[in-house]
Amino acid sequence: MAKRTYNPEDYPRSVAQVNAFLRQQGFGEYELVRGEGYYYWSDTDPEGLETVGWETDSIAVYRVYEMTYQRWLDDLKDKIETNSEEYKEAEMDRLAKKYNMERTMRVADRLIERELREAREPRIVVKSHTKIKGQGTETDIWDEEPVEAFDDSESLADAAVEQLTGSGVTGASSGSWKKGVYYDNGWDADPSTGESVKMTFHLKGFKPDEEEYIFNKLKELRAI
Repeated sequence: MAKRTYNPEDYPRSVAQVNAFLRQQGFGEYELVRGEGYYYWSDTDPEGLETVGWETDSIAVYRVYEMTYQRWLDDLKDKIETNSEEYKEAEMDRLAKKYNMERTMRVADRLIERELREAREPRIVVKSHTKIKGQGTETDIWDEEPVEAFDDSESLADAAVEQLTGSGVTGASSGSWKKGVYYDNGWDADPSTGESVKMTFHLKGFKPDEEEYIFNKLKELRAI
């Protein structure tokens, strides 16, 4: 049976059609996933960590047929580009010029950090994983928790540590820190239904040095 081809200017009727179009265009390592009233990009590899490290992966569209195949692809390409290290370095250069280096480096660094922080909206994305015997594992976005410092004396990284320990994290996806590492609270099995549920906690909008600090602090606290 010949494979179906999709006209980029047509409107898809389902998420599956968008993902089939992505595979035809050579972007099969990504997939579109429907959330609650929006959509987001994810890795097709269950162990993939690229999109977890993205500062933004969501699309504020209520129905999949509101955009053509080409617009879905263009959105994905845009997010791949704007989440690349090269783009972030160029953005830092732009901000450095914007804030004029005649000021002291300390003042400039604070202004740059504030603008980037407002843009990246540090948060913890909580995903629920339900494992049913003989039926595989279902994954859903459970919540997106904004991370806010209690006052000026508390860093965002310390605030994230508090939220993660308060959520009862007990493990990490890696024994050593690496970009995109995430945390979990272990499988909770229900013998009466045969279901097992695990929550995972993914850092979004944090800088690599903040993520590394959070990992090491949780290790220090023996939370993971």
